[in-house]
Amino acid sequence: MLPQGLAKAAYSERTVAAFLEMYSPAGTIRNTNVDARELFNLLPLLSTRDEALQMATLAVGMTQLGITTGNASLTRHGRMLYGKALKETAMALQNPARANSKSLLIVPRIMGIFDMLYGAEPDSSNQAKSWLSHAEGELAMIISRGPEAFAADDAAHMFFTTARYRLLGPAIRARKPTIFDAQDWKTLPWKGRTKLYEDALVDIMCGIPELLWSVDKLQFASLDTLDKEKLRLHTLSKCWTMHFQLESWKSADPDSIYTPTFVDLYTTISFPNIDIACLTVRYWLICLFLYSSLDIASGIDPTSDYSLSHPDRPHPRPFARMICRSVDYFMQEKFGVTGLSAMWFPLGNTLFYMNRNRDADEAYIITVMKAWERPKLPSAMREFLKSFRTTVDMKTLSPRPLPEL
Repeated sequence: MLPQGLAKAAYSERTVAAFLEMYSPAGTIRNTNVDARELFNLLPLLSTRDEALQMATLAVGMTQLGITTGNASLTRHGRMLYGKALKETAMALQNPARANSKSLLIVPRIMGIFDMLYGAEPDSSNQAKSWLSHAEGELAMIISRGPEAFAADDAAHMFFTTARYRLLGPAIRARKPTIFDAQDWKTLPWKGRTKLYEDALVDIMCGIPELLWSVDKLQFASLDTLDKEKLRLHTLSKCWTMHFQLESWKSADPDSIYTPTFVDLYTTISFPNIDIACLTVRYWLICLFLYSSLDIASGIDPTSDYSLSHPDRPHPRPFARMICRSVDYFMQEKFGVTGLSAMWFPLGNTLFYMNRNRDADEAYIITVMKAWERPKLPSAMREFLKSFRTTVDMKTLSPRPLPEL
């Protein structure tokens, strides 16, 4: 029998391995995207440096191990560890040395994965509320360190660049400007570094929350005629500026984005690899936000619009349909949690868009519903998005305040 210390270490190693296998069930690193590969490289080392991160990782790994082996005791213990990880994180934040560690930055991300996979509650917003609270905590930790802190070394820079896209989710849900759109946060983390192509795309996306805020004011705020027209012209100008930014970004490396030759109900979109798939869907999502906002600012009513094209600009509907037809690709078992993490946010916002005029896209919505019926990760994404849906007003997409959820 192993000594207790060694047995504990071996068991911890096994549960961390179970966690990492969720990202790549086949154990093949090429089945993960850039974000997941960075986590693969750093998590085994950093999880030994802080108890909160170790507990969070063990909570996910042990719960998953219990599910895959049919061991209910392991699953219960994993859930208990989740609660302990919450308490340990709160304690760590009170300790300046721990609060400023790299290890603690990863904890909210790991806890969010636990919520997404195992936090489902029927007819409840609790799952999404918990995920959002972890995202808010992660954002607060990033802001407290300031933008220059994330140029200091490769690990800190990686944490920031992989977190930024994920944390735009809550900002887009809130439909309010994000601090990541400030110039300092678009430049200082890259001090002395070359900005990657995918980072430049996220730079553009950082303007989406403010754009949605403007569109909401146009639709729902009580404005006099002059103020409304000023806001409409400002919004149109912002949309066209973003359009040309996207065009310039895409033309710099056209091969980085996959464009299917055609899109219909019967053909699942496939991609050359998971990295191109993730970048492409991010691009499509930005296009969906941008061109649906441009439609509204141009006076087009999305609840009665059935068209697929415009003479002078792209129409948002084809981007929504391409995201729908990509679900099966991302939900392949070989991609594990990588596929779920990459697809839930684009798909959720696609369904929000399609819900405005269900008749126009009902058949595409049905294809998603069929994919969701599959067990494991597809059904996990379904339950998470159902919970997330309860956090907004479905008529206006206005967010419900977290304390009210």
